[in-house]
Amino acid sequence: MTRLSLILLGLICFSGFVIASAPARLAFDLALRPAGVEAGLVQGLVWDARLARVRAGNQTIASARAELDPLSLAALNARFDVTLSDPELRADGFAVLHPGGVRIEDASGVVRLSRVLPALAAFAPEESARFEIARLALDDQGRCLSAEGRVSSTALIALGERYGAAMPALGGELLCAGESVGLQLSGASEGLSIDGRIRFGVGGPEGRIEARATESAIVAALSFAGFDQVGQGVYALSLPAEEEG
Repeated sequence: MTRLSLILLGLICFSGFVIASAPARLAFDLALRPAGVEAGLVQGLVWDARLARVRAGNQTIASARAELDPLSLAALNARFDVTLSDPELRADGFAVLHPGGVRIEDASGVVRLSRVLPALAAFAPEESARFEIARLALDDQGRCLSAEGRVSSTALIALGERYGAAMPALGGELLCAGESVGLQLSGASEGLSIDGRIRFGVGGPEGRIEARATESAIVAALSFAGFDQVGQGVYALSLPAEEEG
């Protein structure tokens, strides 16, 4: 190695040591607070941070842990192995902080359905949805740049069983709906087809889910779930954002 190469390597190693030894609160304030993320408590160093009462948009998570991969600093990124723990949410995956924002990669978990879609709480208070995020990119203001992932739930199957109706599992693809993260939903069984598009804005979920059915048992189940008839054999559920205050 030349002397210059050794000097540069030494500077990189020193910089990595300084960054990895920085208080987690400092890194949080610089990287996540500008994007609208808040935390009631941040402890530890950057390489092993523990957070409590983390709030992003209208969602609050009881606790989180983030472990830094020091090798990622060589690429001017900070890649964290993140675990979220909450009575209604469990998830783990990777978060990559970079000058332009944050990427979530290879993440998966389970969330209470009524938490992300409050309008469905009446008929599915204990039902959950599973999600896998291949890649979700947000800019430094929390705006959606790209999204790739999938969500699934058997909540409708459980609802149909109450009415003796064959209802399908729901599946959805993540996408960007304007500046927010969105979800394209669909599902089909012999007597029912359902689809919808939901946008998760700052104030809560917004969108519309439409179902097409003629079987009386399915229609009864849809009515209980809050769907209103909007046409011949067509039923809809609107998801307005929650009112502030």
